[in-house]
Order: sequence, then C-alpha cells, then structure tokens
Amino acid sequence: MRALLLLCLAGCGATPLRVPAEIELGRSRVRASVDSELAAVYAQPLWPSPPAPTGRAAELHALWDAKPLDSENLRSLARASSNDFAALYFARRLLTEPRHARAQKRFESALARVRKGERPAWAPATRARYRVVFVPGMFYERNPDNGAAMETSRETLRRQGFDVVFVRSDENASVEANAKVVARYLRQARDDGVECIVVSASKGGPETAHAIGWEMRDEDTRLVRGWISIGGILGGTPVADHAMTSPRGFLLTIASLAFGADMEVTASLTRERSAERNRRHRYPEHLRVYHYIGVPVSGSVGARVRDNFDRIARWGPNDGIALLGDQMLPQGDAILAIGWDHLFEDPDVHLKTLAAFWVLLEDLGA
Repeated sequence: MRALLLLCLAGCGATPLRVPAEIELGRSRVRASVDSELAAVYAQPLWPSPPAPTGRAAELHALWDAKPLDSENLRSLARASSNDFAALYFARRLLTEPRHARAQKRFESALARVRKGERPAWAPATRARYRVVFVPGMFYERNPDNGAAMETSRETLRRQGFDVVFVRSDENASVEANAKVVARYLRQARDDGVECIVVSASKGGPETAHAIGWEMRDEDTRLVRGWISIGGILGGTPVADHAMTSPRGFLLTIASLAFGADMEVTASLTRERSAERNRRHRYPEHLRVYHYIGVPVSGSVGARVRDNFDRIARWGPNDGIALLGDQMLPQGDAILAIGWDHLFEDPDVHLKTLAAFWVLLEDLGA
C-alpha cells in the first residue's frame, strides 16, 4: 500500500478549511476537522437515525438522492459542496439501503460482543470446514510495515483454529498476472475438497475479483463461499491515472523503476483498465461478499496518505488511494469504517477481524 503512494511525486494543493466536527456513525465517534461548515453540521449523526437535512444540505439531497451513488456523481456533489460533505453523504446515503444498514448493524453488534470478551462458539467441524485465503496488497514483502500482508488478521483467525493460507503473489506484478496466482490457490482448495473464504487487501481486491470473475470457471468457484474485501481498489485509482497521464510521466517512470515498481503494475490499476475488467466479470450467485470501506475526512487522514489524499481530491472523496465510490461491486454489502483512511492503522484490527468473520460465517450457516 505504501509503495503505491510512491507512484506519484509530491505536489499538494491548497490547505483546506479546517472546521472542528464530531462525526457519529453508529457506535463510532470521530473528532476531526472537516473542510466546510456545511460538513461539520451534517456530520452527526450519520446513521442509524440521522436528522432530516435542512438548508443547503436538504437542497443537495433533493438534487442528488435520485442519482446513482457512484464516483462521478460524488465528484459533482463535492464540487457543489465540499469533499468532506460528499464523503459523509456517501456514508449516510449508502446506509439508507436496507442491506447495507443491516450489514453495518450486524457488524457493530458482533464487535460490541467481541469487545466485551465474548467469542464465537464455532464448532470444530466449522473450523475444519473452511480455509481462509489471504490475498495481500502491493509490496507486502518490501514494505512489511504497510499492513498489506494482514499479519494481525491472519494470526487472529489462526488462533481461532482456522486453516489460514497466504497467497504468495508477485508483489510487483499486474492485477491480471496476480489474478492467475490467486485462482491457482483457490483451485487447490477445491481439489482438497475444502470450502474457501477469501480476505483481500487493497490491490489484492481487484486481483481476487479478476480471479473469481474471469480466470475461474463455474466448477472452480463452487467451493468459494465468501469474500471480505478490505479497502479494495476494485475500480482502480486516480493515483495510477495521474502517474500514466501526468506531464511528469518520464520522471514518474524513473521514480517507479527506482522503487522497483513496473509501470505495467500502474497501468493495471488505472480506472479505465479496471472498468474494462469489471465489465467482463461474472461472479457465482452463492458467493457472499462484504466490502470493508474506510471513510475518512480531511482531518482524520494519516500522514502516510496525506499527499495523495489531497492530490486526488479533484476526483472527489477518497481514502488516500481509491475513490469511495470505486470500492464496491454490485454483489456485496458494505461495512463502513468512519474516519479511517486506506491504510487502516487501527489498533483494534484483531477485534474487527473477529467481528467481520463472525458476521460472514453466520451468513454461511455456521
């Protein structure tokens, strides 16, 4: 993940307005500055019982509520208001959809139980039934502190007695090349006669999507039961678009080579190429998918993604790498992490891993 940040050169925009705000989404409370008075007023609470919007916020709802909740419409909303308002609108609007609201409620309930020390009572047969396949993000070996290898989550589930497998993908290969590697691991699980749950991070998201949706036949995917995509760059990233189209392209190429990044990796993460892949994908109907999406505001973004967050703000609300509207597939429910950016440097990751897995296994009848 950190390495992806290196694909762009420095060059931040103007310092945004900073207005103190308290953002409420369920049991989550985030105190952070936002980029407009409008966003500060709109921030609390966002869900589950938000007050009816008033004034300018009501006008914006009237104009945008009938439009698809995609990146292009979020970008136009941000231009009419502010990026932080558009990010908060994304969260509030998404959770007006019953399936996403239900997923959020179930996750928060499971997390509350886990925080109190309760643990799922998974039977030995359940633990033996599933293999958990982790698909890492970019440069998980070269930068082991970037979280792309999901070591804490892997160890959490291993201690629960699950068979945990780590996909040794080429950390400097394109999405399409690594999708073949992911498909090979999933076919092996099929041959072993075990059901699979995939957990992917960042660039591992589009690699998993292309493996399941394109590289594998129906027979290959019959035992792939669930998928949790964490910060998945499913629709590509403006970081890659900038790198491929910037007038500084020659310097970017040199910078990428200096950091060991093949430009084909960058090309495979452009939004256009990602959209082309997604149009070809077909997923099995039995596959249960959750998208874990960070929704930061300008005052909650960490230093490690700050430059990119500001740089790609002209495309609309983002998590420091991906646009918020580009992190979901039509097949899948959202769980939102308010205030967190793309790196999810969360000290409670072990608890949230258990909570998310608890929800998913309930769906699968465990």
